[in-house]
Order: sequence, then structure tokens, then C-alpha cells
Amino acid sequence: MERIVKNEINIILEKSIDSIWGRVKIGNSLISENAATEEAVLEGIKFQLRNLKNRKDIPIEINELNLEELKVTYCYDLTQFFEVFNVLKISAFSKYCDINPSQLRQYVSGVYHPSEKQIKKIQNGLEKLRQDLSKIELI
Repeated sequence: MERIVKNEINIILEKSIDSIWGRVKIGNSLISENAATEEAVLEGIKFQLRNLKNRKDIPIEINELNLEELKVTYCYDLTQFFEVFNVLKISAFSKYCDINPSQLRQYVSGVYHPSEKQIKKIQNGLEKLRQDLSKIELI
């Protein structure tokens, strides 16, 4: 069972043809929402959580949430990630990950799904990019 830590939730975001699917697992409950934007997905999930609060048949974790001070972490599938952060060029970013650019494009387009090892390389590439960007000062 997944416990809520310090009023935080992870929303998994996935791209569909013309919208975004978001889902969060709290205890044994899976709450999902489909909307045009991340913000609308979050608002839909909060709306559902408000409606579930104080019901006897839902996990206690939902009742413990303070929806006004909720900290949200978005977890993206690769397609949604590169759509949201479209300033990143796949071919350039692939160098940070040490993954072949055409292979990364296939992951992003959904032709193939990355293994855990490849996901770790992509996550490490994001961390390396974050570190490089944090050292920049514009003049």
C-alpha cells in the first residue's frame, strides 16, 4: 500500500491522441482524469479527492490529504515529456543519455518501450542536464 508522505502525491501523465491522462494511486484507490492540460488534470483529480473525503469506504490516506497545500510531482511518459518540454531536441538530449537518437525517438513515439535500464539512462540524462543548466548565469 502506498502511503501519502508529507501531503505529496505523484501524478502519472500519459499522452493520448488529443488529451492527457493523469492517474494517482492512493492506498488501494486509483484516481484518473483526462483533460487537455496538466493543470486541468490536477484540478480534476483534486475535485475527485474532495468528493471522496470523509467517506467510510475509502483509504484513510485520502482523508489525510490537505488539498489546498498538496505538493504534486508529475511523472511523465516519454511522449508527454517531450511534448511539454518541446524545447529539448531529442537528438541533442540523447547525448546526455548515451542513447542512440533514433532509438530515443522510437521510445518517444511509442514504437518501442524503454527497459528499466534505458529509463534509468534517461533519468540520469535529465539529472545531468539539470546540473549543467544550474551552473548557467546569463549576462
